[in-house]
Amino acid sequence: MGAAIIFVLGLWDDLKPIRFRYKFSIQILVGLMLIQAGMKINLLFIPFWQPVELGWFSYPATLIWFLAFLNSVNLIDGLDGLAGGVSVISAVTLFVIGIHYEAYWVALVMASIVATNLGFLRFNFPPAKIFMGDSGALFLGYLFAVSSLICPIKSYTAVALFVPLVALGLPLLETVSSFVRRTLGLKKFYAADNRHLYNLLLDFGLSPKKTVVTLYLFSILFSILSLILMFKGRELFLPILSGVIVLGLVVSLLSYILGNRMPSKSKKALV
Repeated sequence: MGAAIIFVLGLWDDLKPIRFRYKFSIQILVGLMLIQAGMKINLLFIPFWQPVELGWFSYPATLIWFLAFLNSVNLIDGLDGLAGGVSVISAVTLFVIGIHYEAYWVALVMASIVATNLGFLRFNFPPAKIFMGDSGALFLGYLFAVSSLICPIKSYTAVALFVPLVALGLPLLETVSSFVRRTLGLKKFYAADNRHLYNLLLDFGLSPKKTVVTLYLFSILFSILSLILMFKGRELFLPILSGVIVLGLVVSLLSYILGNRMPSKSKKALV
């Protein structure tokens, strides 16, 4: 039900742009539907400490989590082949994670994402002949959001909550950096711009293909870190999590600083 609503919302936005407040309101409604169905983060796992019951705060925490994952793919869908390729890499990782935590529904959905996106990439890699659009990007974001909630529910361990977070590190990093950049710039957080990570790489002189491949490599790095975290979580939990957080802060600040100092040469559409 939620997937269908999100797909139709994206398709509607592709055909006739929707005002942000309506689009965001529908996304919140779908998130609340999931929470009402029992899919929420009830515990906050703190390293070397007892799990903390979130109580009523589980509702806003889960909703923020859902909205971040939901829109993460859409925010990197500004360069041919980028969103599709990163989705394949993340889906392969979540497939392994789903098998490990015996969340077989997640593994099945991720396998379907890999298969469909590999076929899609044949025509979407630069120069693209077809495009994902908001319908495809939001639909993928929804599947990633739901899957990222199922794995922790299946496991109830501290590591399980953060493994999918790291697996989708690149799109989530873009989401966080966009929010920080726009907030520091005193802009509305949903205001589109062309200061994304891929825009900065293009401005530094990389070709579109090299930019896409470079970001693929970053996505693979995040995937490897998430698998290491899953299998060696107790020993490496803090170093990996701290590294990801520091990287997120550094990229966010660089995106803001360089975005202000360097006039963008990228002709890509605002996202």
